[in-house]
Amino acid sequence: MKKVCFLSILCIFFLKESVQAKTTLNALLETNIKLKNSDSIIAVLDSYYRGKKYNALIENAQKWENELLKKPKIDSLLISKIRHKKGYANYTLGNYQLAIADFNNAINSLPKSGKDSNLHATILFDRSYAEYYFNRRTDYYKSLKESAVILGKLDNPDYDYLLEVYAELSYETKYLGYFEEAENYLQKGYDIIKAKKNKTSKDVLFKHYSISLYCSWKKEEEALNHLNDLEAVKKRKTFNPAETLMYAVSLNLMADFYLVNIDKFDKNIALMRAESYLDKAFKNLNKENNKDSYLQFKFNYNKLLLEKEAFEDVLKGANELLTISKETDTRRSFFIAMKAKAFFKMKAKEKAEEALFQMVSSIHNDSTYLKQDYSNFKPSFVLHHTGLLVELADEFLEAFSNDDTVVEQANKIYLIALKQFKNCYWQSKFNKNTKEIYNKSISGILNTQKLNEDKNFNISIINDIENIENRLAWKAFINNRTTANIAIPDSVRYKELELRQIMLLAKQKNDNQKYINTKEALEAFNKQLKKDYPKIASFVYQDFSIENLQKQLVKGQIILRYKKHKKHFFVFVITANNIEIIPVEKSVLTEEKIEAYINNLSSIKEHRILGKELTKALIPINISNYNSIIVIPDGILHHLPFETLTTKSGNFLVEDYSVSYAPHLVFINNTGMSESKAENNLYIFSPTYNLNGETNLQGALSESKSIHNIFNGELFIGDDALKSNFINNAFKADVLHLAMHAKLNDANPELSYFSFTEKEENNKMYLEELYGLNLKAELAVLSACNTGKSDLKNPEGAISLQRAFTFSGVPCTVSSLWQVPDVETSKIMVHFYKYLKLGKTKDAALRLAKIDYLKETKDAELRHPFYWAGFVISGDMSPIASSATNYWFALVLGVLIVIIILYKRKQLIQFFK
Repeated sequence: MKKVCFLSILCIFFLKESVQAKTTLNALLETNIKLKNSDSIIAVLDSYYRGKKYNALIENAQKWENELLKKPKIDSLLISKIRHKKGYANYTLGNYQLAIADFNNAINSLPKSGKDSNLHATILFDRSYAEYYFNRRTDYYKSLKESAVILGKLDNPDYDYLLEVYAELSYETKYLGYFEEAENYLQKGYDIIKAKKNKTSKDVLFKHYSISLYCSWKKEEEALNHLNDLEAVKKRKTFNPAETLMYAVSLNLMADFYLVNIDKFDKNIALMRAESYLDKAFKNLNKENNKDSYLQFKFNYNKLLLEKEAFEDVLKGANELLTISKETDTRRSFFIAMKAKAFFKMKAKEKAEEALFQMVSSIHNDSTYLKQDYSNFKPSFVLHHTGLLVELADEFLEAFSNDDTVVEQANKIYLIALKQFKNCYWQSKFNKNTKEIYNKSISGILNTQKLNEDKNFNISIINDIENIENRLAWKAFINNRTTANIAIPDSVRYKELELRQIMLLAKQKNDNQKYINTKEALEAFNKQLKKDYPKIASFVYQDFSIENLQKQLVKGQIILRYKKHKKHFFVFVITANNIEIIPVEKSVLTEEKIEAYINNLSSIKEHRILGKELTKALIPINISNYNSIIVIPDGILHHLPFETLTTKSGNFLVEDYSVSYAPHLVFINNTGMSESKAENNLYIFSPTYNLNGETNLQGALSESKSIHNIFNGELFIGDDALKSNFINNAFKADVLHLAMHAKLNDANPELSYFSFTEKEENNKMYLEELYGLNLKAELAVLSACNTGKSDLKNPEGAISLQRAFTFSGVPCTVSSLWQVPDVETSKIMVHFYKYLKLGKTKDAALRLAKIDYLKETKDAELRHPFYWAGFVISGDMSPIASSATNYWFALVLGVLIVIIILYKRKQLIQFFK
């Protein structure tokens, strides 16, 4: 039974708005900073702030700053403090960009004695809030961490500030879904609280944040333990208003925990606990001073009534929420949705349809009335509205599953949910739920749409999928990035965001002229972006067109693009002239079968029977007229080597077809843009390691030396395979070959790394560091241990490899799905490079190398796919060698063959004599 997951999101969202704004920010502003000879100026600025005279504060701060700058001896510390105050006033007014500039100026004007001080850390912390609300999530996180580092180094830090920083860091990492890291920051705070005992007053804040974390983490026992601790603190001391609010919100979070996870408990017990916590939450809430929280508590109480099937009370409660909330409150659509949910459960179809229409109307962001068929729907700029639309469409279908008219209506709601998502996801703060919301809307559309009846629909849905998923992946990288400088500076990236935000405000204020002018500025910016940063611009900021890709496809090519929905798949079959969407029955293809097959391959077990079954399911069309298959996997399919699938004739797929891969359609290049060259510089990096006293990867060294004889270039082996040598030389390479250990990080893919020689202390090349390099290589071969292997349930680590090399300038990669034995790796790699030298396309070269291996290997056991199918190729398949090179290489190879034949013949003649 589907639960109200997106409705409960608001509980956490408004927690930050109502609690934090009333505790952290105002409390910090009230902090009295000790000043030397400048008390009067700062005191006046503080009085302006307390009196909410923010513009006067900014005006006078600027005046005093100008006066101080004219003096022969500049008091840079006082100027820094003034700029800090001005920045906070701009922040409070919502002028986040100006506030960030003020905070930066405040930091830059700090005297040397003020660097790495409490004031420096304070400014960083305050800047983080402006960055947060200006949608600079990565900078927000970095400012917090920098503030924490500075405070942690001080002999006598402002512990209240340090605790605030740890609390914020725990909230941010929890939001991103990194619960262990969030727990770690909270523990750091508890260590300070324990050491300082009564010298800090943040014990309530940390208990509140702990309850929030463990409720999100779905850890009941831990959440309850912290709530009991909070109850004990309440008995020891009198809570101030802010602490009382945190206590009440914590009780509400606990109630919401039982409502959201009700399927995991005895329903009656869960409802009893939720009701008990909600009653206590109401008793501890000052309704007049905390109206937002009151609305949220009432909303959760309505969810409780819905579970108790008190439908008439639910309807009354929803109407009350609508009556007391403001017309501009973005939660009103959630309140109306509660009425629709009640009608679903009551099986009152007409009333449910009416409530659904009212809900969509409340989201509809236009002065004109919404049409009954939703055709004039204008999306809002609230991402959570997408989740709400999808959730209601899901439950509508569930309530009236056998009604065709309901399927049609649900389809319309899924379509506007996607439209809603497209309108606001670019400005959203990325977390793991963002993609889940998107996936649900796409899945709903595909499951309710009459597929292949409308060619325009097929084109539209593929374009949407490619543009959104590619950009979500980019947003995830930007969000998770910690240290590396990427090829496109943040200043440029934020310019695009700034222009889009101006457009958003212009739309909201119906300022058409400003909207048009800003849109033109955005178009000019994108044009310049494409000129200065062509790779990233083309992959991220330019709209993908499936029609343009179809024009690139040559005779014999077919694309199979997979889309996973819950437990079954859709196959998008794309050729030069046609697009077809084919659903795969759940009974025919399951994740369990795919996982079993992958495990059979990597553990050298029998595979052919299951391979034939998967072939029929994954390739549900006749492909006899094609010779090249491009696979765009989804989910667990990222771990499946399609080359191993068994055809009707009993052959492996690789014996009849070239197979290549790409994480997205946008990464496919069939334009022949790669220039083949007469000479190609091959740079090889092959370290050795001393593990348990034994030097390993000797097979990789032998392989590296063999392929080095095929192409020109440089060989960095053993202790010369340094990370610094890679950074200083990789940009010269036309082909990069990395034969080394690698480690994939599925939780945070950008922290996946390659291990260079241990001679340098900093020997790990993190994947995110590749984004900061400007490489010109046409191919990167990752002949490393487990370069593509990651958690079968989470393919993000494997996907990130292709993206990282692509954005660093390398359009094609070869990687391994499992650790292929040294001897077999060497054989396949040598053949692969020989075929590249002959001018074969990259996918054809790898295919022929595998076929040669199969032909040459007489041992039946060694013909198992485990030994040859682990290497897969992704990206641009253009050849890298020129025809001239092909000719001379073929000539030399031919001469060698003739010499060998003559030599053998001479031996035979001598033998018979």
